[in-house]
Amino acid sequence: MSILHLTQEKKWFDMTSEGIKKEEYREIKPYWVKRLLFIDYPEEFPKEGKITVENIVFDLKRHPHQEVLLAYHSTFRHFDWVISKNGYSKNAPVISWAHNGIRVGNPNPKWCPPEFHGQTFFILEIGEITK
Repeated sequence: MSILHLTQEKKWFDMTSEGIKKEEYREIKPYWVKRLLFIDYPEEFPKEGKITVENIVFDLKRHPHQEVLLAYHSTFRHFDWVISKNGYSKNAPVISWAHNGIRVGNPNPKWCPPEFHGQTFFILEIGEITK
């Protein structure tokens, strides 16, 4: 079973826990590309600079993600569950939710801070929640 561990701020954690928030957002940055994508470096690609995480980040922000994944021989990683923690404290509240997939798109303005509006993010689809 594959599990993705996340940390959420209180407002978004509470909305997720209550079943209100149906998506979780992560910025398209090298860190999240490495965690959320499987990149299959085919042998026909020369190693010198053809596929880099930075290129994938650049392209995901500008092109339809299906085309980018195909061009870079990439797929979204599969996770069975997400364990979400409210903060970094040892005793922070924790919930788990079934992972229903990943896509790239714009966040729902009701489920993210204003600075996220109109930007492109990884969207993790929230399934059944267990506490």
